[in-house]
Amino acid sequence: MRYFILLNIFIVQFCYGQTNLCDSLFNRFKNDLLMESVTGDLVRWDDETKVSYYTLMMNCPNETLIKYTDDSFPAIRCIIYTGLMRDILDTGLLSKIALKHKNDTAQYTQASSDVTLKWKVNEFMQSFSQYYNKLFDTIYYSNKKSDTMHYYSLIERIKNSAQIIIPGLYHGIVSKDSLLNMDSLKCSIKEWKIDSFTLIKTGDKLEYITTNNFFDDKVKAFIKSMKSGAVLIIDEIKTVLIDNYRRKLPPLILKIK
Repeated sequence: MRYFILLNIFIVQFCYGQTNLCDSLFNRFKNDLLMESVTGDLVRWDDETKVSYYTLMMNCPNETLIKYTDDSFPAIRCIIYTGLMRDILDTGLLSKIALKHKNDTAQYTQASSDVTLKWKVNEFMQSFSQYYNKLFDTIYYSNKKSDTMHYYSLIERIKNSAQIIIPGLYHGIVSKDSLLNMDSLKCSIKEWKIDSFTLIKTGDKLEYITTNNFFDDKVKAFIKSMKSGAVLIIDEIKTVLIDNYRRKLPPLILKIK
């Protein structure tokens, strides 16, 4: 009897801990979406948002994720629904969720580097549900274990990608002091040495071209001239690899806090 009581206590504590973990991960993901847009209806999928979403999906059970399809933000309702499609093999349950939102005409916009899509929640769920039904028995919809590894590999890919190191940078927003405290521009891959870059201040259309990776007095004077809310673009970031092969990194767009 005593062991039965202890087992029940353990199960309750485990479930409580699991719920707290999922809610914490969900709140982090939701905050990331809010950082991308003050209205929460535009999803650009920057790296911070991708990592928080993948972490949420790989750590939380479906029964917990389902409740998030009723969140107040339309983007979240659709995104969580998409994630559930990868793992739930019960088309009836997915159809039930879509049916619950048949009159949900709230919109969200998803943007990438070259395309912007605007969806209504009900149209999104219905369209993807139909697509899911067509692919129901394919290898794309695998078991939870392979999905977990899928999300893990996506996170590792982001962590291992070449990125410019900007201390304090979060969702493209950085303080002027953080930039002024930098002595040079560096890549996350140590073997990649930055050879030169160009600073562009939008609005005034001013630019400064460097011949090295240092934040010298001219670079810092350029940064000091920027006001809160201004946009700074670090462009033409040219790197030199170990074999002397040269590669240009994508521009970095920063908003001054």
